[in-house]
Amino acid sequence: MHFDESDVIIGTHKRPTFLKVLPTFGKLDVAFHIASQRLVMPVNALVNALTIVGEEIGSARNKATEMILNLKPRPEYLFFYGDDMIPRYDAMIKLWEIMRKETWDVLAALYYIKNDWMPTPILWRDEIPGVLEEGVHYTLGETVDSDICGMDFTLIRPEILEKMPPPWFKTGPSECKSGGIWLHTEDAYFVRKVKQAGGRVGVATSVRVAHLDVHTGEMY
Repeated sequence: MHFDESDVIIGTHKRPTFLKVLPTFGKLDVAFHIASQRLVMPVNALVNALTIVGEEIGSARNKATEMILNLKPRPEYLFFYGDDMIPRYDAMIKLWEIMRKETWDVLAALYYIKNDWMPTPILWRDEIPGVLEEGVHYTLGETVDSDICGMDFTLIRPEILEKMPPPWFKTGPSECKSGGIWLHTEDAYFVRKVKQAGGRVGVATSVRVAHLDVHTGEMY
């Protein structure tokens, strides 16, 4: 094949862009440091990294959300990464590939609540009592529509954030319209607001991340 100097091949590849945010109180476990060094981002990705130290978790996530909405040019994805997550080297690439191909506004990896008695997946639906059980409510490997997800290995499209009034995150308690009190984490509050804004929240059960207890060294 012969090319003249005037010949140009125009491709369709676009560099994925991320704002990667690590909220932390400043003490990082060696296992987390090693996993972070091995974590591979998509090829040619442009990553802006932000570490927020010593901030209440809801407040830290709100600061990151406000930042991505004001960045110009705006990154395509907000990536929250917790300091007790121990992912495989390819976990981010797998999560991004699902996010890119499917229509999720928020997509989290699957990880478990730290509980010695019965580690529980952070995955459930409001209309189903208890947690969703593998083999009963979902098949391992599928991406599941969920009414909650953890925020510590999660991709978010900024477009859904524009549809939500601040605060995007809030750690409870909050007073309900019925007069009751809702005790909630910042991620449960966020997911409810995403759903109210018409967004889709998924948990990718094909991307499982170990959840480190920094006090005992146990992984869940």
